[in-house]
Amino acid sequence: MILVLLTIISAFIYSVCFTEASLFPLSFIFLTSFFYVLDNAANYRSRFYFGVLWTAVMTLAMGHWLFIALCQHYGLAWWKAALFFIICLLLPLAVIYGFFSLAYSFFKRDGVFFYAAVIPALWVAAEFLKELIPVLIPWGNIAYAVLPFQSFVQVADVTGVYGLTYLVVMVNGLFLVLIKAVRSKSIAWQRIVIAVCLAVGVFGGTILYGQFRSESIRTLADESRPVAATLVQGNFSLEDRWSGMGFYHRVQTYLEMSREEDGADAAQIIVWPETMLNSSARLDDEFFKSLMRAIGPDALLVSGGLKSVPEGGAYNSAYFVSGKGRLQRYDKQILLPYAEKAPMIDWLGSFYTAPDEFVKGRSPICFDTFMGKIAASICFETLYPDYIRQSVRQGAEVLVNISNDAWFGDSAMPYMHLDGARMRAIENRRYVLRASNSGISAIIAPDGRIVKQSRLFEQAKIKGSFRLLQAETIYTRYGNWILYAAAAILFLAGSRQILRSDR
Repeated sequence: MILVLLTIISAFIYSVCFTEASLFPLSFIFLTSFFYVLDNAANYRSRFYFGVLWTAVMTLAMGHWLFIALCQHYGLAWWKAALFFIICLLLPLAVIYGFFSLAYSFFKRDGVFFYAAVIPALWVAAEFLKELIPVLIPWGNIAYAVLPFQSFVQVADVTGVYGLTYLVVMVNGLFLVLIKAVRSKSIAWQRIVIAVCLAVGVFGGTILYGQFRSESIRTLADESRPVAATLVQGNFSLEDRWSGMGFYHRVQTYLEMSREEDGADAAQIIVWPETMLNSSARLDDEFFKSLMRAIGPDALLVSGGLKSVPEGGAYNSAYFVSGKGRLQRYDKQILLPYAEKAPMIDWLGSFYTAPDEFVKGRSPICFDTFMGKIAASICFETLYPDYIRQSVRQGAEVLVNISNDAWFGDSAMPYMHLDGARMRAIENRRYVLRASNSGISAIIAPDGRIVKQSRLFEQAKIKGSFRLLQAETIYTRYGNWILYAAAAILFLAGSRQILRSDR
């Protein structure tokens, strides 16, 4: 019973760390109790059970919004929504963390190397699987929970988000080493010294780097020319957006909110959210010419919209509308499981006039505009670090993310989605301009700070400025090298276990 309780506590604290920024210090210790449970479980079967239990509690605490969204927006009966939740979210995650627990058992050794290197490598591998499995989204990575610890997270421009995860899990493992060493008379005092030194070294070195890097990034940004930006958050309901009515009214509302107070044309980037221009039949040459005239010759509008495909379906797109008369289009390339693609069956059905099928885009991911080189991502694409990194490798000087988080209601998800954009800013040292229909819209600095932001479910216009940056970070150049390091650690540890069992 004690082990069950510790598993539940660990999973619950995990979810709380994402909803309450002030609780981020718990991220460095909450996994300790879960690892203690796996250490003391009776056998492989019980360890797998505890891994599934941890997943179930964590998923229910963090993902309850999905059940609500399915019932409220898609009109599913509660039992169908519950079945969808279990099959499409809970079960895949349970398999991942259940097998993490089994791997924990296989690699288990009572030494600092296991807790400080092998466990973090296993956890990173489990997190990365969420990127690879088509029915999942890489949400809930513990690295995002420590974003309030600004001086700590700056190391992501070297390690990426997975390296940050590795460090957080390492501290959890070292904390367990310290607890076991203090409680056990048979463990030499040297182990305590090693654990303390490693923990202090990880914390101290990471924080010192972060403080130094933050200053250098702010200095670099200040040396660049500021560019004006206007982010528009119309806050139209999902029914308003997809009922088939009021398209021109919404466009006119966004145009009025985008204009300068004095009515003069201004050199600026204007960003509207995902699928704002959601009627393909109306998006003809005359419509875009009218948009160009409305925004003025010195402005660039980036707006979400649709583009019908003759063979069937539609692209979820971002239109680059230049006041100077040029039109470009980015088509979303990472589609949302079930809502935009259905890997098994059509679970959800239709939602008003929204397309029943979306097509994976093949457009460029970085666009050369008269404002500079810009990369756009749509909705959950910003949670895929290597995808965003590729756009910066292709020259993007600023990142634009357009989204619609109204599906989530007033839950933790809009904040977690925003945190994904903040992490991409740190990894690549780029400003991020994020516009979401119902919030949260924000201008994000290259060190992850939010310069300006809106609140949820309000009509808002955010005016500010950003800089076009060109320098590449270590992460931008070399990507998720931490995954290769984790694989090497697991190979070494696995070889050691096999050789040990052969003796």
